[in-house]
Amino acid sequence: MRTEFKPVRIAVIGTLCWDRIIRPDKTVTESFGGIAYTILTLASLLESKAEIIPICNVGRDRYPEAISLLKKSPDINLAGLTKIKQKNNFVRLTYKNTQHRDEILEGGVPALEFDQVKPFLEVDYLLANFISGWDIELETLQKIRKKSKAEIYLDLHSLTLGIDDKGRRFSRNPQGWEEYVACADYLQLNQTEMETIFGHKLKEPELSQAAGKLLALGPEIVVVTLSDKGCLLTCRRSDKKAMTEKVRSKPVSPVLDTTGCGDVFGAGFLAKLIAAQDPVQAADFANYVAGLKATFSGLEGLSYFTPLDLEFA
Repeated sequence: MRTEFKPVRIAVIGTLCWDRIIRPDKTVTESFGGIAYTILTLASLLESKAEIIPICNVGRDRYPEAISLLKKSPDINLAGLTKIKQKNNFVRLTYKNTQHRDEILEGGVPALEFDQVKPFLEVDYLLANFISGWDIELETLQKIRKKSKAEIYLDLHSLTLGIDDKGRRFSRNPQGWEEYVACADYLQLNQTEMETIFGHKLKEPELSQAAGKLLALGPEIVVVTLSDKGCLLTCRRSDKKAMTEKVRSKPVSPVLDTTGCGDVFGAGFLAKLIAAQDPVQAADFANYVAGLKATFSGLEGLSYFTPLDLEFA
């Protein structure tokens, strides 16, 4: 891989929610979640090689803790955080097993406005991770796409989730999802999210075809995460034709908590892509760090990621 690369600026858009994680054995963990996983993973892997700029609204009740958490890294620029009058989003995740959970969301953190992003349009990369599902509106994202030269990494994630009057999340096909996809240079979603936007179950050969359809909407890379089976990578070759490769993950043990694995995957993929300029290497590395995340609960283990992982893993 290319070990030397120019320092970069990465904006991260999404929501810093507060998670209460109830595992199958009834063990409870509480910590920041959402884009906290993204921010801290990028900061650890790209230490001294990147400026990480979270751009998000934070509820008044959790704002001091958010500042305290993020200022520990000198590579995280806090200028994009906005303290709001509403309470922070609170997410209760109750796991039935390591892969399936019920999710309840409380809180009213609003979507970002374009003016909050405008000061940071000169970044090299912008990673938008839908945590609440309304983190950023389509019109705002399209405006960013038009006015910024940043390469955009988009994780659809909770854009495919609705919410009922009791805060319970459920899968739903988001209106205008094709237009969101068209804003991305790099697109991430999992198999369930893929099936949600296409409206039916997809077997493995059909996943490749569906990924090709997403690629045709504009992205250079589409990566579909497949839980402990790895991921399906579809990207444009130099001759503009699409190539698809299944990148398998290695087993990890013990699997304690899969919360944040997708967020860590996205951060790991982008970090390795920046360092190596190779999508297959990026997918393999993203599988690796996402697997490591499954072996611990909460954020603490992310501090053990280092640039050496990026170079040698």
